[in-house]
Amino acid sequence: INYQSPKWELNATAGAIYNKPKLTNDITRSYSNGNPKETMHEDRCFESPQGGGMLKLGFYPSEKFSVILRGVYSLNATNTQQTITDFDNHLVALKSKDKIENYGTLLNTFYNITHTHRLLLRANYMDYSYSYRDKLGTRTRYESDMREYGVSLKSENEKIDWLGGGNVGLGWKSTWRQNGTQSVDWNTYSVHQLYIDHSRSIGKHFSLYLILKGETDNLHRKQSY
Repeated sequence: INYQSPKWELNATAGAIYNKPKLTNDITRSYSNGNPKETMHEDRCFESPQGGGMLKLGFYPSEKFSVILRGVYSLNATNTQQTITDFDNHLVALKSKDKIENYGTLLNTFYNITHTHRLLLRANYMDYSYSYRDKLGTRTRYESDMREYGVSLKSENEKIDWLGGGNVGLGWKSTWRQNGTQSVDWNTYSVHQLYIDHSRSIGKHFSLYLILKGETDNLHRKQSY
């Protein structure tokens, strides 16, 4: 789905795949001493739904200001059903489900103060999860999740005369990550950066990029270079 107007833009895509293969195995044992044959029978069925999508919404009220919002989602899952009748005619049944899922949003905002000076604001959220469950006599379950939050703000200046026409940027960026499972409490890790960078062309074939950055995190380590 696509829609565009002078101030609005909408783009949406989605896709899905569904597979359900089945597998059957028969193994027969024969004995040279005349004992009756023995057979093991196995049936497997796999359900595999997969899919995802992306939604983009853009708002452009003027030449100086624009906002772009994106949302993404994806799923990859497998549901397995297995039955085995062994050589002693014992029936074993197994059911399992595993799922990988992620979704999130991304926000980009641009504001042109002048034709050479602009502000950029970015924010994002992503969630990554994995789960596995099975049933073979007893139930087994495992789940894990990681969440990421981020925000950054940058001021960019182009064609600075006293730098010979180079570009200068001053920015701040913060990221928070949370990790957890069904048996472990959530752990939160964060990192914060403050930086200034400079880029310029040197002749026709070379360019120069410099960055000075200070960084700190909640693990009580500090870095600067």
